[in-house]
Amino acid sequence: EQLPELDDEFAKDVSEYDTLEELKQANRERLESYAKMSAENQMKDAAIAKVVDANEVDVPAAMVEDEINRMIGELNQQLRYQGLTIEQYIQLTGKSMAEFREEVRPEAEKAVKTRIILMGVVDAEKLEVSAEEIEDELNKMAAQYQMTADKIKEMIGIENLTFLQKDLQVRKAIDLIYDKAKIK
Repeated sequence: EQLPELDDEFAKDVSEYDTLEELKQANRERLESYAKMSAENQMKDAAIAKVVDANEVDVPAAMVEDEINRMIGELNQQLRYQGLTIEQYIQLTGKSMAEFREEVRPEAEKAVKTRIILMGVVDAEKLEVSAEEIEDELNKMAAQYQMTADKIKEMIGIENLTFLQKDLQVRKAIDLIYDKAKIK
């Protein structure tokens, strides 16, 4: 096996950059950005966990059941990409569906509790999302999936834009908690 020479020609062949140095710099910046974003997300998760742990919330059983169903549906979809069904997966674990549901219950309860608290922050702080912010998010999604914003809007459906709005409000709540957190 013969590896190509790492030079400007290589950079031109494998990227949009003209020199190897430009390619290296772009990769360095991309990796630094990813590391920074990853560290910030870990700190946000830790701040949210502290807020969730510090608050008592009655978690409605119906919401927990819905979250368990959502989690199982998501796992089922992931398994289908691998050629399995949720039933086959459960059978491989040697558990019944009821046992599996009980196993994921604590995670579902925590997710519901977190959502309730974050929506409480949204309400308490009166966090709003403008039409411009929704359009910006649609444009980001369009760029990510290499589609037009109108196509993304069509796929989401006008009636489901409220979910996008709520998601953006929750992100604002997370940012607010993070910004006010004292990082040690």
